[in-house]
Amino acid sequence: MSDDESRLRFDVIVSALGGASATARLLGRKPSQISQWRARGGLFPAELYFVLREALADRGYRLPRNACRFEEAGGLDLDQLADDDR
Repeated sequence: MSDDESRLRFDVIVSALGGASATARLLGRKPSQISQWRARGGLFPAELYFVLREALADRGYRLPRNACRFEEAGGLDLDQLADDDR
């Protein structure tokens, strides 16, 4: 997925959550942090996956696993864990 596609997906998620300020409040971050994540490739930190997933589900949306920056750790495939949790 290109950075442009990632940013577009990021923008759609932020919009579904009510905009940058509402997303920042939901995540306990400053609105400037939302802008920084968008500028750095349009990915949310992995530790926010479950908060985002629940907030979007409450609004009738599904969070794609590639919306967060998962990294493999100790041989665990975190993308697979996210899939298994669905």
